[in-house]
Amino acid sequence: MTFENPSHDRRTEFEEAFEAIAKTLTTAAEECSFAPAVTAAESFGLREQGDGHPSATYIYERMDGDLSLWLRTHWYDQSHPFSTQPDMNKLRLELRQGPVTLRSAESSYED
Repeated sequence: MTFENPSHDRRTEFEEAFEAIAKTLTTAAEECSFAPAVTAAESFGLREQGDGHPSATYIYERMDGDLSLWLRTHWYDQSHPFSTQPDMNKLRLELRQGPVTLRSAESSYED
């Protein structure tokens, strides 16, 4: 007789999704585009949060019980008066259980 633990299966599913999405953060930086990470996140059930208006920050999240996967994309202008600089683009992925971050991955690029 085998004992199945649904919370373990759920955790494994979230861990596998984290690994797959984390790999795309590097691709996103190489391609100077959020698209690879966002596409991967959406394929694992993460959905955009927010009001649908254009923003410098986008959050994608999937929750199941106390587990959540969270992807944040953010860009900002690094320019200063008399100094034009490229925009900075940052991606951050987190696997959380309740308020605790179990794993995280980050990537960034300039354009």
